[in-house]
Amino acid sequence: MIVTDINNNARELDLGKHLLISSVAMEAVVSKVVTVDLPENLTIANAEALYSELEAYTSGTQDIILNASEVARADTAGLQLIYVFLATLKQHQATVSWSAPTSALIEASEHLGLKDHLGLVS
Repeated sequence: MIVTDINNNARELDLGKHLLISSVAMEAVVSKVVTVDLPENLTIANAEALYSELEAYTSGTQDIILNASEVARADTAGLQLIYVFLATLKQHQATVSWSAPTSALIEASEHLGLKDHLGLVS
């Protein structure tokens, strides 16, 4: 009976250790991707606040998803900020992808000749 309890406890311990390691490994994978929600007005008025948010990710240690689903307006300053951010991440070989870019964002980027540089597709 004691031997059985020891064996069962050892198996539970191994299983617990495996689950703990799997959990830590999964957190590492999950934390390598960050979603950044872009503001409704991707303009000079919000550029400073957005710069402060993006600056935390310029080391390139995390891949980025830019959620553009709320962008209703974009101007030169806002799109230039995104362009520089993308260029910085490219130097670190981090990937950036877009989530739900709005027609307003796509049209503004087309108008400024930045659509291809930003990796936006219609």
